[in-house]
Amino acid sequence: VGNVLHLGLELLFREMKEKRENDWKGIPEEELRKLALEKVREAARELELVPEAEMPDAVAAEDEDAVPDATVAAGDEAMSESAAEDEEKTEFAGKSRYVLQQLEVLMTVNVSVLKRQLQDSSFQPEVLEGSFEAEFTAEHPDGTPKTVLIRGIIDRLDTCKGEDGSFYLRLIDYKTGDKQLDPRDLRDGRNIQLSLYMRILSEIFERKHKEAIPAGMYYFHVDRPVLSALSEKAVQSAGGEEKAAMDETGKKLRLRGIPNVSPTEDEESELPKHYILELQEKGAVGEDRGLRTAISLPITVSSKEHKLAGNTVLADTEEMIGLGEYGLVRMKQKTEELLAGSIPRRPTRMSGQMDNSCKYCAVSSVCLLRKEEVRDKYVAPCANNSALFRELAEKGNTDPVPLVNARMRDRMQREELREQMEEDPDDVTEEEE
Repeated sequence: VGNVLHLGLELLFREMKEKRENDWKGIPEEELRKLALEKVREAARELELVPEAEMPDAVAAEDEDAVPDATVAAGDEAMSESAAEDEEKTEFAGKSRYVLQQLEVLMTVNVSVLKRQLQDSSFQPEVLEGSFEAEFTAEHPDGTPKTVLIRGIIDRLDTCKGEDGSFYLRLIDYKTGDKQLDPRDLRDGRNIQLSLYMRILSEIFERKHKEAIPAGMYYFHVDRPVLSALSEKAVQSAGGEEKAAMDETGKKLRLRGIPNVSPTEDEESELPKHYILELQEKGAVGEDRGLRTAISLPITVSSKEHKLAGNTVLADTEEMIGLGEYGLVRMKQKTEELLAGSIPRRPTRMSGQMDNSCKYCAVSSVCLLRKEEVRDKYVAPCANNSALFRELAEKGNTDPVPLVNARMRDRMQREELREQMEEDPDDVTEEEE
Protein backbone atom coordinates (compact mmCIF):
# COMPACT_ATOMS: atom_id res chain seq x y z
CA VAL A 1 0.00 0.00 0.00
CA GLY A 2 2.77 2.41 0.94
CA ASN A 3 4.62 1.64 -2.30
CA VAL A 4 1.51 2.39 -4.38
CA LEU A 5 1.03 5.76 -2.66
CA HIS A 6 4.71 6.66 -3.03
CA LEU A 7 4.70 5.79 -6.72
CA GLY A 8 1.37 7.53 -7.28
CA LEU A 9 2.69 10.74 -5.71
CA GLU A 10 5.89 10.52 -7.74
CA LEU A 11 3.97 10.12 -10.99
CA LEU A 12 1.67 13.01 -10.13
CA PHE A 13 4.44 15.39 -9.10
CA ARG A 14 6.54 14.42 -12.11
CA GLU A 15 3.70 15.29 -14.49
CA MET A 16 3.07 18.58 -12.68
CA LYS A 17 6.77 19.46 -12.99
CA GLU A 18 7.51 18.24 -16.52
CA LYS A 19 4.21 18.95 -18.29
CA ARG A 20 2.55 21.68 -16.23
CA GLU A 21 5.58 23.68 -15.05
CA ASN A 22 4.72 23.16 -11.36
CA ASP A 23 1.58 25.29 -11.73
CA TRP A 24 0.03 24.28 -8.42
CA LYS A 25 -1.83 27.57 -8.13
CA GLY A 26 -3.37 27.40 -11.59
CA ILE A 27 -4.60 23.82 -11.72
CA PRO A 28 -8.31 23.55 -10.73
CA GLU A 29 -9.12 21.30 -7.78
CA GLU A 30 -11.31 18.97 -9.82
CA GLU A 31 -8.67 18.58 -12.53
CA LEU A 32 -6.04 17.79 -9.89
CA ARG A 33 -8.37 15.22 -8.33
CA LYS A 34 -8.82 13.44 -11.68
CA LEU A 35 -5.07 13.48 -12.23
CA ALA A 36 -4.50 12.04 -8.74
CA LEU A 37 -6.93 9.18 -9.44
CA GLU A 38 -5.26 8.49 -12.77
CA LYS A 39 -1.80 8.31 -11.20
CA VAL A 40 -2.71 6.15 -8.21
CA ARG A 41 -4.41 3.69 -10.59
CA GLU A 42 -1.36 3.74 -12.82
CA ALA A 43 0.78 2.98 -9.77
CA ALA A 44 -1.54 0.14 -8.69
CA ARG A 45 -1.35 -1.30 -12.20
CA GLU A 46 2.43 -1.05 -12.37
CA LEU A 47 2.87 -2.68 -8.94
CA GLU A 48 0.20 -5.30 -9.77
CA LEU A 49 -1.97 -4.46 -6.78
CA VAL A 50 -5.12 -5.14 -8.82
CA PRO A 51 -5.45 -7.48 -11.83
CA GLU A 52 -5.61 -5.53 -15.10
CA ALA A 53 -9.13 -6.76 -15.86
CA GLU A 54 -10.35 -5.52 -12.47
CA MET A 55 -9.07 -1.95 -12.80
CA PRO A 56 -11.95 0.57 -12.66
CA ASP A 57 -11.45 1.76 -16.25
CA ALA A 58 -11.22 -1.83 -17.55
CA VAL A 59 -14.39 -2.92 -15.72
CA ALA A 60 -16.31 0.06 -17.07
CA ALA A 61 -15.26 -0.78 -20.63
CA GLU A 62 -16.25 -4.46 -20.42
CA ASP A 63 -19.72 -5.92 -20.72
CA GLU A 64 -21.14 -6.53 -17.21
CA ASP A 65 -21.75 -10.21 -17.94
CA ALA A 66 -18.19 -10.73 -19.14
CA VAL A 67 -16.46 -9.59 -15.94
CA PRO A 68 -17.86 -10.96 -12.64
CA ASP A 69 -18.41 -8.17 -10.08
CA ALA A 70 -17.21 -9.20 -6.61
CA THR A 71 -19.93 -7.41 -4.69
CA VAL A 72 -22.78 -8.70 -6.84
CA ALA A 73 -21.35 -12.22 -7.02
CA ALA A 74 -20.97 -12.48 -3.25
CA GLY A 75 -24.53 -11.37 -2.54
CA ASP A 76 -26.32 -13.12 -5.37
CA GLU A 77 -27.90 -16.40 -4.21
CA ALA A 78 -28.36 -17.42 -7.83
CA MET A 79 -24.64 -17.32 -8.53
CA SER A 80 -23.91 -18.97 -11.82
CA GLU A 81 -21.87 -22.15 -11.98
CA SER A 82 -19.02 -20.42 -13.82
CA ALA A 83 -18.88 -17.59 -11.24
CA ALA A 84 -18.82 -20.16 -8.42
CA GLU A 85 -15.81 -21.82 -9.94
CA ASP A 86 -14.04 -18.48 -10.03
CA GLU A 87 -15.20 -17.47 -6.54
CA GLU A 88 -11.73 -17.52 -4.98
CA LYS A 89 -10.25 -15.48 -7.81
CA THR A 90 -13.17 -13.04 -7.72
CA GLU A 91 -12.90 -12.62 -3.95
CA PHE A 92 -9.20 -11.73 -4.27
CA ALA A 93 -9.96 -9.24 -7.03
CA GLY A 94 -12.77 -7.74 -4.95
CA LYS A 95 -10.50 -7.23 -1.96
CA SER A 96 -7.84 -5.69 -4.18
CA ARG A 97 -10.34 -3.31 -5.68
CA TYR A 98 -11.52 -2.33 -2.20
CA VAL A 99 -7.93 -1.54 -1.22
CA LEU A 100 -7.57 0.50 -4.40
CA GLN A 101 -10.72 2.47 -3.55
CA GLN A 102 -9.27 3.35 -0.15
CA LEU A 103 -5.99 4.36 -1.79
CA GLU A 104 -7.89 6.60 -4.18
CA VAL A 105 -9.53 8.39 -1.24
CA LEU A 106 -6.17 8.74 0.52
CA MET A 107 -4.53 10.03 -2.63
CA THR A 108 -7.12 12.71 -3.38
CA VAL A 109 -7.26 13.97 0.22
CA ASN A 110 -3.49 14.22 0.56
CA VAL A 111 -2.91 15.73 -2.88
CA SER A 112 -5.35 18.52 -2.01
CA VAL A 113 -3.33 19.25 1.14
CA LEU A 114 -0.03 19.12 -0.76
CA LYS A 115 -1.44 21.51 -3.38
CA ARG A 116 -2.31 23.98 -0.65
CA GLN A 117 1.13 23.70 0.90
CA LEU A 118 2.79 24.48 -2.43
CA GLN A 119 0.49 27.26 -3.61
CA ASP A 120 1.19 29.14 -0.36
CA SER A 121 4.95 28.70 -0.83
CA SER A 122 7.74 30.04 -3.04
CA PHE A 123 9.34 26.59 -3.02
CA GLN A 124 8.68 24.22 -5.91
CA PRO A 125 9.50 20.50 -6.31
CA GLU A 126 12.85 20.09 -8.04
CA VAL A 127 13.89 16.47 -7.37
CA LEU A 128 11.36 13.61 -7.19
CA GLU A 129 12.43 10.19 -5.98
CA GLY A 130 15.96 11.39 -6.53
CA SER A 131 18.82 8.93 -6.11
CA PHE A 132 22.17 10.18 -4.86
CA GLU A 133 25.45 8.92 -3.45
CA ALA A 134 28.53 10.12 -1.59
CA GLU A 135 31.59 8.66 0.14
CA PHE A 136 33.29 9.15 3.48
CA THR A 137 36.24 7.45 5.17
CA ALA A 138 35.93 5.38 8.34
CA GLU A 139 38.69 3.45 10.12
CA HIS A 140 39.23 -0.15 11.14
CA PRO A 141 40.37 -0.70 14.75
CA ASP A 142 43.99 -0.82 13.55
CA GLY A 143 43.65 2.56 11.86
CA THR A 144 43.35 1.21 8.32
CA PRO A 145 41.06 3.51 6.29
CA LYS A 146 37.80 2.16 4.89
CA THR A 147 35.94 4.00 2.12
CA VAL A 148 32.20 3.82 2.67
CA LEU A 149 29.69 4.54 -0.10
CA ILE A 150 26.31 5.99 0.93
CA ARG A 151 23.37 5.70 -1.43
CA GLY A 152 19.90 7.03 -0.81
CA ILE A 153 16.63 8.10 -2.42
CA ILE A 154 14.76 11.22 -1.32
CA ASP A 155 11.01 11.39 -1.96
CA ARG A 156 11.00 15.10 -2.70
CA LEU A 157 13.43 18.00 -2.71
CA ASP A 158 11.99 21.51 -3.07
CA THR A 159 14.13 24.49 -4.05
CA CYS A 160 13.77 28.26 -4.17
CA LYS A 161 15.90 31.20 -5.33
CA GLY A 162 15.28 34.07 -2.92
CA GLU A 163 15.20 37.80 -3.61
CA ASP A 164 18.36 38.02 -1.50
CA GLY A 165 20.15 35.94 -4.16
CA SER A 166 20.49 32.87 -1.94
CA PHE A 167 19.53 29.35 -3.01
CA TYR A 168 17.39 27.40 -0.55
CA LEU A 169 16.39 23.75 -0.38
CA ARG A 170 14.13 21.68 1.82
CA LEU A 171 13.62 17.92 2.12
CA ILE A 172 10.24 16.20 2.35
CA ASP A 173 9.94 12.49 3.06
CA TYR A 174 6.53 10.79 2.72
CA LYS A 175 5.55 8.46 5.55
CA THR A 176 2.44 6.30 5.77
CA GLY A 177 3.24 5.63 9.43
CA ASP A 178 2.96 8.14 12.27
CA LYS A 179 6.58 9.31 12.09
CA GLN A 180 8.00 12.18 14.13
CA LEU A 181 11.46 13.77 14.04
CA ASP A 182 12.74 12.79 17.50
CA PRO A 183 16.11 14.19 18.66
CA ARG A 184 16.71 11.04 20.74
CA ASP A 185 16.63 8.93 17.57
CA LEU A 186 19.21 11.20 15.96
CA ARG A 187 21.38 11.28 19.09
CA ASP A 188 21.42 7.48 19.39
CA GLY A 189 21.87 6.85 15.66
CA ARG A 190 18.52 5.07 15.22
CA ASN A 191 17.15 7.50 12.66
CA ILE A 192 19.63 9.76 10.87
CA GLN A 193 17.97 9.67 7.45
CA LEU A 194 16.76 13.27 7.06
CA SER A 195 19.81 14.92 8.62
CA LEU A 196 22.20 12.74 6.59
CA TYR A 197 20.29 13.39 3.37
CA MET A 198 20.34 17.13 4.06
CA ARG A 199 24.12 17.02 4.52
CA ILE A 200 24.72 15.18 1.23
CA LEU A 201 22.20 17.09 -0.90
CA SER A 202 23.43 20.44 0.38
CA GLU A 203 26.92 19.54 -0.79
CA ILE A 204 25.64 18.40 -4.20
CA PHE A 205 23.69 21.61 -4.81
CA GLU A 206 26.54 23.81 -3.59
CA ARG A 207 28.39 22.81 -6.74
CA LYS A 208 25.69 24.38 -8.90
CA HIS A 209 25.18 27.38 -6.62
CA LYS A 210 27.68 29.21 -4.45
CA GLU A 211 25.78 28.07 -1.39
CA ALA A 212 22.75 25.88 -0.72
CA ILE A 213 20.98 26.88 2.48
CA PRO A 214 18.84 24.22 4.20
CA ALA A 215 15.39 25.73 4.75
CA GLY A 216 13.87 22.72 6.48
CA MET A 217 13.64 18.95 6.74
CA TYR A 218 10.23 17.37 7.13
CA TYR A 219 8.08 14.26 7.16
CA PHE A 220 4.69 14.39 5.46
CA HIS A 221 2.28 11.91 7.02
CA VAL A 222 0.13 10.40 4.25
CA ASP A 223 -3.13 9.84 6.09
CA ARG A 224 -6.87 10.40 6.14
CA PRO A 225 -7.36 12.09 9.52
CA VAL A 226 -10.55 11.81 11.55
CA LEU A 227 -12.05 15.28 11.98
CA SER A 228 -13.90 16.52 15.02
CA ALA A 229 -17.26 18.24 14.69
CA LEU A 230 -16.75 21.63 13.09
CA SER A 231 -17.85 24.67 15.10
CA GLU A 232 -20.13 27.29 13.59
CA LYS A 233 -17.36 29.84 14.04
CA ALA A 234 -14.92 27.70 12.04
CA VAL A 235 -17.46 27.15 9.25
CA GLN A 236 -18.29 30.85 9.04
CA SER A 237 -14.64 31.87 9.17
CA ALA A 238 -13.74 29.46 6.36
CA GLY A 239 -16.71 30.41 4.22
CA GLY A 240 -18.46 27.07 4.26
CA GLU A 241 -18.40 23.58 5.74
CA GLU A 242 -16.35 22.03 2.93
CA LYS A 243 -13.67 24.72 3.19
CA ALA A 244 -13.63 24.41 6.98
CA ALA A 245 -13.15 20.63 6.72
CA MET A 246 -10.27 21.19 4.29
CA ASP A 247 -8.69 23.68 6.70
CA GLU A 248 -8.93 21.19 9.55
CA THR A 249 -7.48 18.40 7.40
CA GLY A 250 -4.59 20.65 6.41
CA LYS A 251 -3.80 21.36 10.06
CA LYS A 252 -3.72 17.67 10.90
CA LEU A 253 -1.47 16.92 7.93
CA ARG A 254 1.03 19.71 8.53
CA LEU A 255 4.65 18.98 7.75
CA ARG A 256 6.54 17.50 10.71
CA GLY A 257 10.14 18.43 11.33
CA ILE A 258 12.35 21.49 11.70
CA PRO A 259 12.03 24.76 9.76
CA ASN A 260 14.84 27.29 9.37
CA VAL A 261 13.79 30.56 11.01
CA SER A 262 17.05 32.48 10.72
CA PRO A 263 16.34 36.22 10.99
CA THR A 264 17.18 38.56 8.14
CA GLU A 265 20.68 39.87 8.83
CA ASP A 266 19.96 43.41 7.60
CA GLU A 267 17.54 44.99 10.08
CA GLU A 268 16.72 47.73 7.56
CA SER A 269 15.83 45.25 4.85
CA GLU A 270 12.31 45.28 3.45
CA LEU A 271 12.33 41.50 3.55
CA PRO A 272 10.42 39.84 6.41
CA LYS A 273 12.42 39.26 9.58
CA HIS A 274 12.10 35.49 9.12
CA TYR A 275 12.48 35.55 5.35
CA ILE A 276 13.35 31.87 4.89
CA LEU A 277 10.17 30.95 6.76
CA GLU A 278 8.06 33.36 4.70
CA LEU A 279 9.40 31.72 1.53
CA GLN A 280 8.07 28.39 2.77
CA GLU A 281 4.64 29.67 3.77
CA LYS A 282 3.23 33.08 3.05
CA GLY A 283 1.55 34.40 6.19
CA ALA A 284 3.73 32.47 8.64
CA VAL A 285 5.33 35.82 9.51
CA GLY A 286 2.98 38.57 10.73
CA GLU A 287 2.95 42.26 9.88
CA ASP A 288 4.92 42.88 13.09
CA ARG A 289 7.61 40.59 11.58
CA GLY A 290 6.94 38.05 14.32
CA LEU A 291 5.98 34.38 13.97
CA ARG A 292 2.38 33.23 13.58
CA THR A 293 0.77 29.82 13.75
CA ALA A 294 1.45 28.19 10.38
CA ILE A 295 -0.96 26.20 8.27
CA SER A 296 1.56 23.93 6.54
CA LEU A 297 4.64 24.17 8.76
CA PRO A 298 5.09 22.74 12.29
CA ILE A 299 4.82 26.10 14.08
CA THR A 300 2.20 26.85 16.72
CA VAL A 301 2.00 30.19 18.51
CA SER A 302 -0.49 30.74 21.34
CA SER A 303 -2.97 33.48 20.46
CA LYS A 304 -3.07 34.91 23.98
CA GLU A 305 0.55 34.84 25.16
CA HIS A 306 2.12 34.89 21.67
CA LYS A 307 4.56 32.18 22.73
CA LEU A 308 5.67 29.08 20.85
CA ALA A 309 3.97 25.83 21.81
CA GLY A 310 6.21 23.39 23.68
CA ASN A 311 6.41 20.90 20.79
CA THR A 312 7.56 23.50 18.24
CA VAL A 313 11.21 23.07 17.25
CA LEU A 314 12.97 25.79 15.27
CA ALA A 315 16.55 26.20 14.06
CA ASP A 316 18.75 28.80 12.41
CA THR A 317 20.98 28.17 9.40
CA GLU A 318 24.03 27.24 11.46
CA GLU A 319 22.00 24.73 13.48
CA MET A 320 20.43 23.24 10.34
CA ILE A 321 23.90 22.71 8.89
CA GLY A 322 25.08 21.27 12.22
CA LEU A 323 22.24 18.73 12.32
CA GLY A 324 23.25 17.55 8.85
CA GLU A 325 26.85 17.24 9.98
CA TYR A 326 25.81 15.30 13.09
CA GLY A 327 23.93 12.75 10.98
CA LEU A 328 27.16 11.98 9.13
CA VAL A 329 29.16 11.96 12.38
CA ARG A 330 26.83 9.30 13.83
CA MET A 331 27.00 7.24 10.66
CA LYS A 332 30.78 7.24 10.81
CA GLN A 333 30.69 6.24 14.48
CA LYS A 334 28.24 3.39 13.83
CA THR A 335 30.29 2.20 10.84
CA GLU A 336 33.45 2.03 12.94
CA GLU A 337 31.59 0.13 15.67
CA LEU A 338 30.56 -2.46 13.08
CA LEU A 339 34.11 -2.67 11.71
CA ALA A 340 35.29 -3.35 15.27
CA GLY A 341 32.64 -6.05 15.75
CA SER A 342 30.92 -4.05 18.47
CA ILE A 343 27.29 -5.18 18.34
CA PRO A 344 25.96 -5.13 21.93
CA ARG A 345 22.98 -7.25 22.94
CA ARG A 346 20.88 -4.35 24.15
CA PRO A 347 17.51 -3.96 22.42
CA THR A 348 16.10 -0.46 22.61
CA ARG A 349 13.00 0.38 24.63
CA MET A 350 11.65 3.91 24.28
CA SER A 351 9.96 5.73 27.17
CA GLY A 352 6.27 4.88 27.30
CA GLN A 353 6.79 1.44 25.75
CA MET A 354 6.14 -1.75 27.70
CA ASP A 355 8.20 -3.95 25.36
CA ASN A 356 11.61 -3.57 23.77
CA SER A 357 12.45 -4.10 20.11
CA CYS A 358 12.72 -7.89 20.61
CA LYS A 359 8.92 -7.96 20.33
CA TYR A 360 9.16 -7.06 16.64
CA CYS A 361 12.13 -9.29 15.80
CA ALA A 362 11.41 -11.78 13.00
CA VAL A 363 13.62 -14.48 14.58
CA SER A 364 12.70 -14.00 18.24
CA SER A 365 11.18 -17.50 18.41
CA VAL A 366 14.57 -19.12 17.75
CA CYS A 367 16.73 -16.59 19.60
CA LEU A 368 19.21 -18.24 21.98
CA LEU A 369 19.31 -15.27 24.34
CA ARG A 370 17.25 -15.50 27.45
CA LYS A 371 15.20 -12.41 28.19
CA GLU A 372 16.70 -12.05 31.65
CA GLU A 373 20.17 -11.96 30.11
CA VAL A 374 19.34 -9.00 27.91
CA ARG A 375 19.23 -5.63 29.57
CA ASP A 376 17.14 -2.98 27.84
CA LYS A 377 18.75 0.12 26.50
CA TYR A 378 16.08 2.34 28.00
CA VAL A 379 15.61 5.70 26.30
CA ALA A 380 14.24 8.24 28.76
CA PRO A 381 11.79 10.94 27.68
CA CYS A 382 13.26 14.17 26.38
CA ALA A 383 12.53 17.19 28.56
CA ASN A 384 13.33 19.72 25.83
CA ASN A 385 13.50 18.70 22.17
CA SER A 386 14.78 22.09 21.03
CA ALA A 387 17.67 22.08 23.50
CA LEU A 388 18.73 18.55 22.50
CA PHE A 389 18.60 19.40 18.77
CA ARG A 390 20.78 22.46 19.43
CA GLU A 391 23.25 20.33 21.39
CA LEU A 392 23.51 17.82 18.53
CA ALA A 393 23.93 20.61 15.98
CA GLU A 394 26.80 22.05 17.99
CA LYS A 395 28.50 18.66 18.12
CA GLY A 396 28.07 18.24 14.38
CA ASN A 397 29.65 21.62 13.64
CA THR A 398 32.51 20.94 16.06
CA ASP A 399 33.91 17.86 14.33
CA PRO A 400 32.44 17.51 10.79
CA VAL A 401 33.20 14.48 8.59
CA PRO A 402 34.48 15.21 5.04
CA LEU A 403 32.40 13.94 2.12
CA VAL A 404 33.73 13.18 -1.35
CA ASN A 405 32.18 12.30 -4.72
CA ALA A 406 28.71 13.50 -3.74
CA ARG A 407 26.46 13.39 -6.80
CA MET A 408 22.95 12.67 -8.07
CA ARG A 409 22.31 9.36 -9.85
CA ASP A 410 20.06 8.99 -12.88
CA ARG A 411 16.70 7.21 -12.77
CA MET A 412 17.97 4.09 -14.54
CA GLN A 413 20.68 3.58 -11.91
CA ARG A 414 18.10 4.13 -9.18
CA GLU A 415 15.74 1.49 -10.58
CA GLU A 416 18.56 -1.02 -11.02
CA LEU A 417 19.63 -0.58 -7.40
CA ARG A 418 16.04 -0.91 -6.14
CA GLU A 419 15.42 -4.06 -8.16
CA GLN A 420 18.67 -5.57 -6.91
CA MET A 421 17.77 -4.80 -3.29
CA GLU A 422 14.26 -6.26 -3.68
CA GLU A 423 15.38 -9.44 -5.47
CA ASP A 424 18.39 -10.28 -3.31
CA PRO A 425 19.46 -7.86 -0.55
CA ASP A 426 22.47 -10.07 0.26
CA ASP A 427 23.80 -9.60 -3.28
CA VAL A 428 24.36 -5.84 -2.79
CA THR A 429 28.00 -5.01 -2.21
CA GLU A 430 29.26 -3.84 1.16
CA GLU A 431 29.81 -0.33 -0.18
CA GLU A 432 26.26 -0.13 -1.55
CA GLU A 433 24.84 -1.16 1.82
